[in-house]
Amino acid sequence: MLRRSRRDRPTLSHYFLAEALSLCMIAYSISLQFKPTMTKNTFQLFTALFILVSHVGRIDAQENVMSIEQAWNAIKTYQYGDDLQPLLRVESDIRSSRASLGSQIATAAKLATYLNDETTLAGRQFVCLQLRFVGTSSQVPVLTKYLNRTEDFDHIRMALEAIPGEESLIPLRDALKTSKGKMLIGVIESLAARADTKSIPELTKLIDSEDRAVAATAVTAIGTFESEIATLMKIPAPDLAQARLGALLRIANRLCDKRKTEVAGEIFSVLSSRNIPGAFRRAAFEGQLNILSEAKRNETIYQWFFEDDAEKTKLRRPTCKN
Repeated sequence: MLRRSRRDRPTLSHYFLAEALSLCMIAYSISLQFKPTMTKNTFQLFTALFILVSHVGRIDAQENVMSIEQAWNAIKTYQYGDDLQPLLRVESDIRSSRASLGSQIATAAKLATYLNDETTLAGRQFVCLQLRFVGTSSQVPVLTKYLNRTEDFDHIRMALEAIPGEESLIPLRDALKTSKGKMLIGVIESLAARADTKSIPELTKLIDSEDRAVAATAVTAIGTFESEIATLMKIPAPDLAQARLGALLRIANRLCDKRKTEVAGEIFSVLSSRNIPGAFRRAAFEGQLNILSEAKRNETIYQWFFEDDAEKTKLRRPTCKN
């Protein structure tokens, strides 16, 4: 099973186009600045020279266009700051391959051959970026090989996250048990992005982690799963309150979207208690209003006028104007 196209993600082509447009704007601004002070002949000469230089540049570029295989081989030695032309050609080739299933599979396999120690770190990062678009389960073994390397970890992890299927989840689940610090936080976020229910037991254990940043990330990840409302409700640690309340609020809002208003209302009721921080209370009050009928909503807002509650006061004024 192949990954569907990513949503509006900027590519190398976008950055290249942006740079080209910037240079054009600079040249145009310079010509406008000097034109008023030039004679007609001088300005025509300047314009002719500009066109000539541009034309020579295009000819030079055409003469130095490398073959597609040369562009692919440039991945091995690519370093940050090098000419992007080879990678842009490879990216275009990869994008074209997505027109058919067979060519996409073949391209993904070809990309994987560059994931080795002969390829630079920057080159491997480029490969992983492209595998997020065309990668399949066949590339999981070679990606997993580099998952335990600190310098490769993030782009390998995100490539695995983007490849659908059970095969790509297995190394991420394994990393959940062995990683630490920022690497562990990244794994938690990837498994949450995949909504992997099999990772829930390990995520729940991490709530008690001595690394409180890891614990908070685990709580936030658990908020991905509607089945874990009770787990979130029982977390007592004060330092995890923000993550816990945020997770509950996201679950309640998702339940509202699914028209499961009864359970959502129960969560909003808990979050609207006076001992809850103001921002979460206001969000809970808004959630409560959204699941009510119009008549009941107006009645509730009217009742708020007779209550001494600062958070309700902040909400009722703009609400009444509508």
